Amino acid sequence: MIKNLIFDFGKVLVDYDFEAFFRKYIPDTERCRAFTLVLYNEEVQQRLDREEKPFETIVEDIISKNKDFEPETRIFNEHYPEIVTNEVEGMYELLTQLKAEGYQLYGLTNWCSKVYLTIAQFGIFKLLDGYVVSSDEKVIKPEAEIYQRLFNKFNLKPEECIFVDDRAENIEGGRRVGMDGIVFTDARQYEIELREKLEADHDVIIETERLLMRRWRCTDAEILYKYASDPDVGPRAGWPPHTSIEESLRIIQDVFMNDYTWAVILKETNEPIGCMGYYPYDKSNIEISENDAEIGYWMGKPHWNKGYCTEGLQAMIKYCYATKNFQTLWADFFVDNPASGRVMEKCGFIDTGKENYCSNLYHGNDRPVHIMKLDRKL
Repeated sequence: MIKNLIFDFGKVLVDYDFEAFFRKYIPDTERCRAFTLVLYNEEVQQRLDREEKPFETIVEDIISKNKDFEPETRIFNEHYPEIVTNEVEGMYELLTQLKAEGYQLYGLTNWCSKVYLTIAQFGIFKLLDGYVVSSDEKVIKPEAEIYQRLFNKFNLKPEECIFVDDRAENIEGGRRVGMDGIVFTDARQYEIELREKLEADHDVIIETERLLMRRWRCTDAEILYKYASDPDVGPRAGWPPHTSIEESLRIIQDVFMNDYTWAVILKETNEPIGCMGYYPYDKSNIEISENDAEIGYWMGKPHWNKGYCTEGLQAMIKYCYATKNFQTLWADFFVDNPASGRVMEKCGFIDTGKENYCSNLYHGNDRPVHIMKLDRKL
């Protein structure tokens, strides 16, 4: 579940204009253009953002290599705060609203140590609960280490964060360490995309240490096909292997899109790795009472034997009793798939000693299943 919103500074919270700054102090157009190339380029900006040497030392290095522009470089150093022109329109109001909604707000910026003059100058930074600055850390976005510094400093989980930055490569850097993101254009575009992500996040039904369970989405069709097309997966759970992404999409739309069938999401990748849910009494494969439910699940083959089924099933049992108020939970497994039965036993299910044939199955209704039972403990 999303709890934290992470913000770049420049071009997201505050705006800056190097060219306007230089034009102000260098009236000669050609000289201004030449000096802009000396200072406002990727190599120099990365040196300043990383600040492995003190800012003043880096400025002196620039002067030593560009003697002709010493006066302009010293103006840059002395008047640096003027480069930042204003808060980005609409962002102060939006951050104020997001903070009132209960989200924690943090900053993650590539900026030299002069940033603290800017932080003192603009009120929007007071809305942040903390921040990480590249020049303090000596690492810059999109290097993985700077994102990890943020997580460690504020005890954040990447899957609980959404990052916004005006540069796509920095968003991709965040995604590589498990944090979703939005490439910033303006406040309205950011809020629209953020609200879409937060609305989707509200689909989460259950959360465990490593897993989320949420409603299936049409956009899950490709990853569903990846696992459901494996002939070792479907027949063990009572359905034939999927033959196309289009079929997987139809299954999501016609079978999975309900209030009791959920995608199992691995937090580490934020992708589905299986399916888990329950059948109400009127949809169960076995005869149960109106206050009972039948549990069902499957996991993609690459994720077998990692404890995910047990972890997810334990959480779903709690949900079924505490939230849905079922009295007894039932489950069944094919006689030739005892591994599934062992998962049930680990979670407290007891073998009833009965076997059955499940006529409702899409595949395997001619194969016997063992019936398991878990009574609610009062």
